[in-house]
Parts: sequence; structure tokens; C-alpha cells
Amino acid sequence: MKASERIWWMKLVGALILAVISYFIQVYLHVDGILIFAFGTVIYISLSQVISNMNNIERNRGLKIGVGAFFFTWMSVWVLLYSLSLTMT
Repeated sequence: MKASERIWWMKLVGALILAVISYFIQVYLHVDGILIFAFGTVIYISLSQVISNMNNIERNRGLKIGVGAFFFTWMSVWVLLYSLSLTMT
């Protein structure tokens, strides 16, 4: 597997984990969604930096790889979990 593919898959898994964390923070700690979005963006930048260093990829290129997959997956799963929690209560 190429380094760019590893980065893409790592970011996808990171997005799933972040979505679950975002859901719990919003529901149980009652934090506003806008603040969680900012938190997620900071996590994305940090995660991109770490993964780029692990795979010896230039930082800017590592930041661009998987950006759409990360944000789409994170937002979709987060909204799905939050919506399901509202319908179950």
C-alpha cells in the first residue's frame, strides 16, 4: 500500500473515532456544535501533521490527502449519531 493510501485510511478511521467523541461531548457534556466543529478542525490539522511525519510525506501534501473523506465521514457519522439519540429519547 502506498503512503498516500495509508494516510487516507488513517484519516478515515480517525474521522470515525472523532465522530463518536464529538457525539459524546455534545450529548453528555452539553457543548455547542460550533465549538465541537472547531475542535474537530484542530484535531484534523494535528492528525494530518502526525500522520504525515509517520509516513515521511510533505506536510502540505499530507494535509490535502483525505480532507474530503475525513470531513464528510466525521460530519455524517456525528450527525447520524446525534439524530438517532434525539429520536430514541
